[in-house]
Amino acid sequence: MGLQRNRKTAIVSVNESEYSETFIKAHVDLLEGEKFFLYGAYKPIYYCEKPLVLFIPLFKRFFLKNVLKKNLLDYSIRYFLRKYEINVILAEYGPTGCAIMNIASELKIPLVVHFHGYDASSVRLINEYGDQYRQLFVCASSIIAVSHQMKDSLIKMGANEEKVVYAPYGPSTIFSDIVPDYQNSDSALFVGRFVDKKAPWLLIEIMKKVLDKGINLKLVMAGDGVLLDTCKGLVKIHGLGNNIIFPGAISHEEIKNLMTKSFCYIQHSVTTSDGETEGTPVSILEASQAGLPVISTKHAGIPDVVIHGETGYLVDEFDIYSMTEYLLLLNSNRELAREMGLKAKLRISENFSLEKHISTLNNVLKEAIERR
Repeated sequence: MGLQRNRKTAIVSVNESEYSETFIKAHVDLLEGEKFFLYGAYKPIYYCEKPLVLFIPLFKRFFLKNVLKKNLLDYSIRYFLRKYEINVILAEYGPTGCAIMNIASELKIPLVVHFHGYDASSVRLINEYGDQYRQLFVCASSIIAVSHQMKDSLIKMGANEEKVVYAPYGPSTIFSDIVPDYQNSDSALFVGRFVDKKAPWLLIEIMKKVLDKGINLKLVMAGDGVLLDTCKGLVKIHGLGNNIIFPGAISHEEIKNLMTKSFCYIQHSVTTSDGETEGTPVSILEASQAGLPVISTKHAGIPDVVIHGETGYLVDEFDIYSMTEYLLLLNSNRELAREMGLKAKLRISENFSLEKHISTLNNVLKEAIERR
């Protein structure tokens, strides 16, 4: 435990806004020891809104830049890591690990790389980073995968199986006290970014099929993203404005309120044309923890969480017909929705708790330092 408390971890991510991502915020807030959040690009530029180069004394910056013609960014990262005696680096996303691995190796600081989704699936990205990924797999002390599918993919790309650790996300405990209105609710819920891999437009097509059968359900689609206006236009074309609601990006408290007023959660994640997939969607973990049965797809880490026929239903990607039937089934049998929701809540508490996720990461970081 002493090693954990004295640990100084540099958590490196793409940009400051990523800090608001549930999982990265949890790492910064909950991991043991002292944490230093570096961000700005794949190779970090800032710490606490201050450029890393400003941590170098002015006279030394001038000498390095104008006399020695050194790369100030690389030097500033090394300077910062030495100054604060960082003894382990957690790189969020594969390309971030690639950008920092040479510096970590030079300073003999163990590097743990946390893959999250697109970074282990996008064909474009894998082609671009293929050689660097293979080098990263050698340099990294451990590699974190958030789904079994991702673990298999990383091993196929060349990662040593002994280095790859399965550590699915854990949802915030704020959703554990929710009691959905299984009996009286007329609403299904989706929460997430409006992007290709979440295929929000397919949920609109599903709702059209439901309403065409004379079933007057509502669907709340919370979140924002590049496809939001497209989805709003599709709703207008189909005349579904009274049944599909877009509250936009909302707070956790507002999500909790929506979960309380819903009888199920629905999300149709798909693999994009570039091969990009989800990791393990946090929204599905949160909905399950809230006690909502989940209707989703056999995609990436979703089958790790949702047990078909027990805690929800899973369909093949783009099978909107089966998804429509499962939505109608849960709507017509609210006792089934309640039973599935309670099993989902229990499954999350036993297998996907935030405490378990953080404990796994703490152990990985501790072992990385011990092996140094």
